[in-house]
Amino acid sequence: MILIRLRMLIWVQVCLPQLALVRPMTWCMITIHMQLGSLFLRGKGPNAQELVPQAARDAMQAIIDLAVRGQTLAQALRGHTDAVRQVLLPTSEGPLESYQDLIDVRNRDVLRCLDEIKADAEYTNATFFALEFAFTAKFGRQRNESNLCKLLPAIRKMREYVDALKIQAACLRSALEHMPKCFSLSNLAQLRGAPEHARRDLDDYIRQVYAWHLVSMGNHTKDSAEVMRNKLQSPPVDRDKMHPMR
Repeated sequence: MILIRLRMLIWVQVCLPQLALVRPMTWCMITIHMQLGSLFLRGKGPNAQELVPQAARDAMQAIIDLAVRGQTLAQALRGHTDAVRQVLLPTSEGPLESYQDLIDVRNRDVLRCLDEIKADAEYTNATFFALEFAFTAKFGRQRNESNLCKLLPAIRKMREYVDALKIQAACLRSALEHMPKCFSLSNLAQLRGAPEHARRDLDDYIRQVYAWHLVSMGNHTKDSAEVMRNKLQSPPVDRDKMHPMR
């Protein structure tokens, strides 16, 4: 029994790399979401939208687009894992070719989403570079003043997080390119022929990854998009009018 479960675990690592790589991708999306507050939602002191409105709006729109891609990716990954689960616990004894075709279609969906994530991440990084340039050009040495000094590091940190997301997307894509070979008919036959308790263990593991990481990925990207949309719809606050000079 232990040997069978060990083989199943090895099979997961080889044939389902997204289960291991989805965690760092989810964490990248969470850190991007958390960083939004430092840039656009500051309760004290001016935020980026107030200081450099156009560059900030471009960056905010890029975050919205990237977040929407993240939601699509979470859905595509769920579709892929669901296709694999149908082999583990089939409701019917259909031909393995149909399962293989479904897994291949879902795999191509994920690959397409990852290509879009990489492209959007690159564009998002460009908008934050433009935001950094606009901020530096406008304020020069003033950017070191107490009410401004935190924004520039926050912009650079966001670029770092977005770049990390792009790298993770590239790693996952590279792993998934070999997916069709892993899901050969012989491998699928071995999977279906494994003892039911081993298949259920693997199914439970896949569902846990979905519950812990894919749901979190979908929720945080949805929240990021909603927060930025609401912020774009509201005009920047004029703090000089709120606190006139006396």
